[in-house]
Parts: sequence; C-alpha cells; structure tokens
Amino acid sequence: MRLFTTTSAEEHWQTLAGPWLRAQAATAWKERRPTVILTPSRAEGFYLRGRLVAERVPFLGLRFWTPSDARRFLREHYLPTLGAPTQAELRLLARSCAERLAQRDHAEHAPLRSVVREPAAFLRACDLLLGGGWNPAHDGAPYGLELARELQRELETNQIATQAGLHREL
Repeated sequence: MRLFTTTSAEEHWQTLAGPWLRAQAATAWKERRPTVILTPSRAEGFYLRGRLVAERVPFLGLRFWTPSDARRFLREHYLPTLGAPTQAELRLLARSCAERLAQRDHAEHAPLRSVVREPAAFLRACDLLLGGGWNPAHDGAPYGLELARELQRELETNQIATQAGLHREL
C-alpha cells in the first residue's frame, strides 16, 4: 500500500492515475469480469474518463463507480432481500414509531415530540452509533432507547436497513 499526496490534479494524472489507468485499460477488456475503479464522486470518474478519451486510450472493461454504486452492487449481490429505503421513507418510519410510542404511553415526552416534528437528527444519531459499532437499541441514550428499539423492529419487519445498518450487515 502506498499513499500519494499532491496539490495538483495534473501532477496526480502524470505521476499516478494516468499510468495506472493506462495499464488497467490495456488488460481490462480481456477479463471476464469488469475492472472497477472506485472514485469519491461521479465528477472524479468523469474527469478520469475524459482524460483517457483525450489520450485516445480505449477503456473497455473499466467501470467507474462511486461508493453508492459499490454499496448498491454489494447489497444486490450479498443481501438481495434487504431493501434500502430513501431518507424520506426512513423519516416517515421514525415519525410513525415516535407517534405510536407517544400515543401508547400517553406521553408528552419532549424527545418523542421532537422526532415527530423532525426525525433527521434521531436517524443521524442512530446511524452514527451503528457506524461506530454500537447498537442504538441497546447502547443508546436512555431517553431514546425505546424509540430506537421500535425503529429497529420496524426496519426488521419491513426487511430494510439504514445506510449504516446496511454496512453492518455487509
């Protein structure tokens, strides 16, 4: 493993990315499976492809993926029954769990009301805990444990996962 740092995109292309991509492009078309180039963003992938086109380097067999493309491939390949809901769907699910708990307990509990109004912070906190190796339904803040447990039950029932939950499953 090597770490290269540079402040110039041109220097990066000349010294590292260009030679490496040209070498990959020379053999990728012979491989049965595609060669995947993981880039931080679509713009970076377009930039690299544009440089190859400008140099008239054929890149048949090279696939430029972002982390979300890789995540989608891995989920479809290894966890085909696990769905990936949108953020809007997750917010709706968190809201309904918070409302259900508030109605069940007849509580005017401030954390539940705040999640009903805007669940994004709660979902972000759950994902951060999951990403750190904790389970928010067991290891979270005391005032959010019941809500985290309810959300986890709903996610399991619907066979869906948050982004960090998906990473954990993979």
